[in-house]
Amino acid sequence: MRIIAKSEYSGMPWKNGGGTTSEVFADYVSPGVFNWRVSIADVNSSGPFSNFAGYERHIMVLTGRGMDLGFGGGKRMELARLRPVTFSGDSSVVGVLKDGPVQDFNLMVRRDFGVGRLVVRSLTQPSTFASEETHLIYVLASSGGATQDGLAAGDSLLIAPGEICTLGAGFDLAVCRIKAH
Repeated sequence: MRIIAKSEYSGMPWKNGGGTTSEVFADYVSPGVFNWRVSIADVNSSGPFSNFAGYERHIMVLTGRGMDLGFGGGKRMELARLRPVTFSGDSSVVGVLKDGPVQDFNLMVRRDFGVGRLVVRSLTQPSTFASEETHLIYVLASSGGATQDGLAAGDSLLIAPGEICTLGAGFDLAVCRIKAH
């Protein structure tokens, strides 16, 4: 189990050069190739998404009024605050901001590595995280100033398969679950 403080996130340009992202954590297998990655992107203008062929993308808005996603073939999807959506990284996607910049949260998992899931949870009582999956937990907020072992809003917690972690009540979380094939 490892706490990843917000100050440890690595800033980098988007793959397509259209903006910047803060990489929370990535399981790299070689430079530029990862099994899975969690990042937070600052989206200041409408435009195309980077292509991530071979990956499933799980994404939601953290701040801002949202964005409409347009896919090749006419499919549309609304990207809203704290409502995860999933789509193929192979897709040609254009994001159109609704009313100003947004910050979005991203989980990408390479399909030939495994599967991922992104959910939002509010802990009203202590909760234990334990499984054979990897968990990357991002703290959205802590009500009443809840902290645990230095974990605060904007920080993340990486829990490897086989590890057990119990978090107290008062946390709002984005929970990424990654399971290797």
